[in-house]
Amino acid sequence: MDETAKPCLNCGTPLQGAFCHHCGQKDQPRRVHMGHLLGELLGELLNYDRKVLSSFWLLVRRPGFLATEYLEGRRVRHLSPLRLYVVISFVTFFLFSFLPAGRQGGPSPKPVVVEIQGETQAGKPSSTPGWARALQSRARRAQADPDHFKQVFLTNLSRALFLLMPLLALLLHLLHLRRSTLFMEHMVLSLHYHAFSFLVLLALMGLALLPGEDWGTWPGMVLFFSPPLYLAVALQRMHQRGWVRSFLKAAVASTVYGLALATALLGLLYLSLPAAV
Repeated sequence: MDETAKPCLNCGTPLQGAFCHHCGQKDQPRRVHMGHLLGELLGELLNYDRKVLSSFWLLVRRPGFLATEYLEGRRVRHLSPLRLYVVISFVTFFLFSFLPAGRQGGPSPKPVVVEIQGETQAGKPSSTPGWARALQSRARRAQADPDHFKQVFLTNLSRALFLLMPLLALLLHLLHLRRSTLFMEHMVLSLHYHAFSFLVLLALMGLALLPGEDWGTWPGMVLFFSPPLYLAVALQRMHQRGWVRSFLKAAVASTVYGLALATALLGLLYLSLPAAV
């Protein structure tokens, strides 16, 4: 050990380079000027921005690449899977919260209420089941305050998706049992898949906000079916198997997960309705 080496100002370990090999602190002068502080802040921000933009671009352009990089230990250059998901999901739900819950401008539309057969007539008891009357009452209350209903639904949806991600990872894991893969490998891919799906939602939201109705049909269809294709390409890159096998496994996982997601959405719609009075 070189006894003449400068000690680390943080832990006192003799330095062997620009960073301390014991605590990781960068070698820097004891006294710093204001310009040094501002330059350090600017460097951190620019480095983080480059990492975010690079991770976003690689997520879209090279399906499965970020997952492979992470699993092989090359993690400094990119956002971690969980942080990438959190950033994109936060932006998505934040922007969705600003979308109008109802039609804006013009005369206020009459509230649409689903009429359920079996009204009370001339003292006769109603044949409408109690659950149907309660559902109708909750739907009326949601129509009276659509913004509140939207916010509750988005909050429930963000939590549900975070809980559903392991389900997709489990499906992918079961489809690759013969390859002795780890569940966590497919959990990383599930995080990237959902992050990509949020980007697709943002793109669809952008198309919906553009003027006109028909021109965005084909782009919208392509975007809608892009997540299963993304999953197939990512599986092929990760496991280096044939394209046909990768597409078949992605189709099975997407179908089963899609059914589970649709069921969860229906349940969330019901749970997000205001309580009946």
